[in-house]
Amino acid sequence: MKPVILISISEQKESAKKKGESMRKLSLTIFVLSLLAVPAAAADTTSAKSKPTANKTAKLAVAGPTKKAETVRKLEPAKQSEPSAIEVELQKVKELLLQQAREMETHRALLRQQQERMEQMERRLQEQAAANGHSAAQEQEPQNAAPSRDLKILEGQLEAVADTTNTLNQKVTRVEKDVADNKKSADGKLRALGNFSFSGDIRLRGETFHGGTLTTPRNRERFRLRFNVNAKLTDEYFGGLTLASNDATDPISTNQSFTNFYTRKFFSIDKAFFGYKPKWFNKVGGGELELIGGKWAYPWYRTEMTWDNDLNPEGFSESVSWKIPTSFLERISLIGFQTYIAESGSGPDSVMNGGQFQAYWKLGPRIRFTSYAGFYDFLRADAIRAAQSNATVRISGGPCGSSASPLCSGSVPNSAALTGSANSNAANSTQFASKFGILDVIGRFDIRTNSSRWPVMLQFNYANNTRACTNRTAAGAPIATTGPACDPKARDAYWAEVQLGQTRERGDWQFGYTFMRIEREAVLAAFNFSDLRAPTNIATSRFNLGYQLYRNLTFNWTGLFGRQLVTAGSPTKENILRRMQFDLSYKF
Repeated sequence: MKPVILISISEQKESAKKKGESMRKLSLTIFVLSLLAVPAAAADTTSAKSKPTANKTAKLAVAGPTKKAETVRKLEPAKQSEPSAIEVELQKVKELLLQQAREMETHRALLRQQQERMEQMERRLQEQAAANGHSAAQEQEPQNAAPSRDLKILEGQLEAVADTTNTLNQKVTRVEKDVADNKKSADGKLRALGNFSFSGDIRLRGETFHGGTLTTPRNRERFRLRFNVNAKLTDEYFGGLTLASNDATDPISTNQSFTNFYTRKFFSIDKAFFGYKPKWFNKVGGGELELIGGKWAYPWYRTEMTWDNDLNPEGFSESVSWKIPTSFLERISLIGFQTYIAESGSGPDSVMNGGQFQAYWKLGPRIRFTSYAGFYDFLRADAIRAAQSNATVRISGGPCGSSASPLCSGSVPNSAALTGSANSNAANSTQFASKFGILDVIGRFDIRTNSSRWPVMLQFNYANNTRACTNRTAAGAPIATTGPACDPKARDAYWAEVQLGQTRERGDWQFGYTFMRIEREAVLAAFNFSDLRAPTNIATSRFNLGYQLYRNLTFNWTGLFGRQLVTAGSPTKENILRRMQFDLSYKF
């Protein structure tokens, strides 16, 4: 019985020491958080007063959370006006953190007292055990009754101490959880200003090119910067704005290369949109309705085979979705969109309209499957080709309604030049040989493994241009091309991708492989994946690796290995172009 009591005392003592150390660390953390939550008093005073105030605060830093709170209250200047909503929220967070700091200090003092009591009881128990051993050799059993009673009393006291310690440990655990929750809330408030939230990212990239048609290797360094502002205006209305580095005439890249003699880089509007998500639709239609207008992120799902990640279309979109109360089909969505490619003051605009159907399936406790079927209808796409070649076009419309007018005898440069990917569709300088009505079908599997850090994603994408080689002149003749002739069979594109892992938390890894085969007329070359050897008439393998260095810092490597397809229009087999990208990305 006695050895058991000694072991119990040691265990309780060790637990108390560990909890004491945990509380000391938490106290330091809460103290730092309280410093961050306190609005800077020096911002409202003169520069002559700011330095003494800062020095005074620094000297008081070792006094503990309670003394720090009293000092801060003395240093805060008298308010000249009503506090803003964010100041009120931060003040509440500060007061809550200080209150929790005082609670933690009280619990720590109680645990110290319990530890001292346990040490005293341990000494008494050891002394009593030694006395009992000595008495057993000299006295009879009746004389040992008093020490036995003392042992029972000590056992009862130890049980009471253990119960009190457990209660304190539970309180400490609750305080730790409250501190963590309030830290997250404070972080969210500091990143927000009223109804607006802010985020962004910056990426540095080193890039190398070898092989292919290059005679010498190429190396370049680039960066990308994006800044986002999102607003929740009401429970139903929202909006957003994104500024990004870019080339003003390249819609499929936000990269800027280190070149051009130290000249300044473009930083332009990448998104600007306004949306409406009415609550009444859920009551009437039983689903969710969302309407968006402006320059926004894709409302439909796609891969880079058809649309580059950096492109943001312009126009309007409508989406509606319903949850399906079955164990197999979980949700369906319908999305419509009307986008504007080029507005014309003298004729019909160039537009892309389309829609997509989405279905979300549950194939098992760990497997989800999502199917997407969409169609992109490009109308009057020849304006894209004219802009790609920066061609001069004949004046039309207005006073040029009659070709006899002397004002219409010349031509003007196309003011809407379009850079980015070089055209690889069959065309001449102002017209494509094809029209573009693209059917896009995607199937995606998301598989949850035994480890939450290693999910698996499988994705397959098929696209078909249903209008390949159907463009005609005003007289009804096929378009004469300056490059390869248009092949109506070269209209299909394929994408197969697998990803293992993720990059969310520190220490996460991700590995992936993608195979792409895109025939010449399958997609519109101006808007798909910008990092390929060519936008179409290409076969490419992509390998990717990612590692999460810190919570907001990620390293990625991407290797692209591709060459053009061997066809009647490109009969020569090329060497494989090897393109390597080394990225370091920070999100804020």
